[in-house]
Amino acid sequence: MMNDGDTYKTFAEAKELPDGKLSTIVGELHDIDAIEFDPEVNPNLTTFFVKDDNAEVMKVRYFEPKPMDFERSEQVTITGEIVGDEFHAKDMLVKCPSKYIDEGVKEATAQIN
Repeated sequence: MMNDGDTYKTFAEAKELPDGKLSTIVGELHDIDAIEFDPEVNPNLTTFFVKDDNAEVMKVRYFEPKPMDFERSEQVTITGEIVGDEFHAKDMLVKCPSKYIDEGVKEATAQIN
């Protein structure tokens, strides 16, 4: 799901859009300890903070279960809209470190030693 302009926005740019207009933000997780997901209370709500390319941090509500290994994410791409002082994400892509890269580094290190 992409926004109408098919370009990535910052939170500041997303705030300028009319209500209901979707934006796609690329950023990184901020304050991993603040990730909230309690499937017993609401299995379809994950809240967390994202820092965009301009270093602005915003609380994000993602209306789906928390992805596996979410805390290890190198980058998140969220699509949604600004609602009040939060970003409500309807879709999210998570870029995690590759286990194959990690294994390759370990193997190369072992060969050097």
